[in-house]
Amino acid sequence: DTTECRRFQADSAAFRASVDDATETFADRLSTELGAIMRPSVGSGSPVMTSRDGSKRYETVKEVIEGGEQLEHFHSYQSGVSSLSFEKEERRLRRDNDDYAASTIALHTDQGFFIAFTPGMIVQAGGKDMTMSDGFYIEDSQGRQSLVQFDDEDDLVFMMGDGVNQYINNRFLDQARSLHATPHSLTITPQNPSAARVWYGRMFLPPNDAYNPQVGASYGDIRRLSIEATSEGRAIPAGVGCSSTSLKARIQDTNALSNANSMRIL
Repeated sequence: DTTECRRFQADSAAFRASVDDATETFADRLSTELGAIMRPSVGSGSPVMTSRDGSKRYETVKEVIEGGEQLEHFHSYQSGVSSLSFEKEERRLRRDNDDYAASTIALHTDQGFFIAFTPGMIVQAGGKDMTMSDGFYIEDSQGRQSLVQFDDEDDLVFMMGDGVNQYINNRFLDQARSLHATPHSLTITPQNPSAARVWYGRMFLPPNDAYNPQVGASYGDIRRLSIEATSEGRAIPAGVGCSSTSLKARIQDTNALSNANSMRIL
C-alpha cells in the first residue's frame, strides 16, 4: 500500500535520526572511557586502527565507529502456517512439552564491534496492539545464560560483538577491564500467524580500509570474501573475520546504511 509505505518512510526517518543521536552519544562516551585505559599499538603510535600502508589513521574508538560500515536490519518474523494448523500445533506442543518455545536463533556472537537494537515486539494484525516479546537470552563472561527482561523503559539496547576481542581488548593495559562480547540466542513461543515479531537493529563494523594484521587483509576485503564464499555455497574458513580460529563468521542478509530516551549495555 503506497500510503502505508509513505507513512513507514516518514516514521522510520525520525526513528533513524533518534538512533543516530543515541549512537553518537554512546560512541563519545565509549571512546572517552576506553581511551583512558587502552595502550598504544606497538610500532604504530597511538591510533586504534590504520590502513595497510598507514596513510589512514583512526585515532580513537569514535573515529573507528564513524568511519566504519553500518548495517541496518528491519526484521519481521511471522508464522507460515494457517490459524487452524497453529492452534493444533500449539495444543500438541503444550501437551508434550511444558517449555514449548522454539529455538529460532542459536547461541552466537555478532561479528561486528557492537549492535544497537530495539527489543522485539509482538504486533497483532493492523498494528494497533503491541506487546513486548520475550525469549532473548544472553551468556555472561562466566558462561551463565539468562533471560533478559526487557520493559517499556528499554528504547535502544547496545550489545558488544566479537570485534571487541579482535581490536579492542588486546589493547587494554588492564585485561581485567576487557569488554565482554555477548553471546545471545532467541527463542520464540509459537504465535498466531496473524501476529508478527518485529525488531530493528543496526550493526557497527570496522572501517573497510582498516587493516587486520592477523588475517593480512583489510576488514572490507575480509567481509567481501566472506560474502562471496557464502553466495557461492563455499564454507567460510574458521577464524576469518573472527577473534579465534575456533569461530566461524555468520553472514546475515543486511542492507548498508549510508534520541532514544534510554540505553542498555549488554
